[in-house]
Amino acid sequence: MRKGLPAVAGFTIIELIIVMLIMALFIGLGYSNFRDFAVRQNLNTAQRTVYDYLQEAKSLSAANKKPEDCVGTFEGWRFKITRRASPAEVSLYHVCEDSGDTLYKAEQLPQDIELNYTVSDSILFIPLGGLTDIPVNRSYNRIRVINRGFNSQYIEMRVYVIGKIETI
Repeated sequence: MRKGLPAVAGFTIIELIIVMLIMALFIGLGYSNFRDFAVRQNLNTAQRTVYDYLQEAKSLSAANKKPEDCVGTFEGWRFKITRRASPAEVSLYHVCEDSGDTLYKAEQLPQDIELNYTVSDSILFIPLGGLTDIPVNRSYNRIRVINRGFNSQYIEMRVYVIGKIETI
């Protein structure tokens, strides 16, 4: 009498391939969702930075906060966009008649962020009046915070002549 080979318990190659394909599908979906989340967070961080700088310029101007090193007539606080190659930068200056624009602070935005505007790359907030130097016939300066990465998205903000700042 011949003895057969002992029965081996295990998975077939087809079963292993199916399990591997299902795992690859889950990993692919997870990575895609993570990538979209990272892009949105990057865009929201940049938008918050731009908004905070605009609000600070507006607040300092409304309070007529004149820096100690300001020589001559204090003209206000200037928000400025620098659109060099990535990364873009936002900055805040105090503007005095005799000493000109003096850098107060600046911050680079995350990689792949681009800033576009409709009227000017800078906005002067005039003290006490709460107004800006945006031409009256334009009514507002639109600033778009754009993520040029994997999935191009943007957030739009408007700064009005009267100093109102809104996110759309």
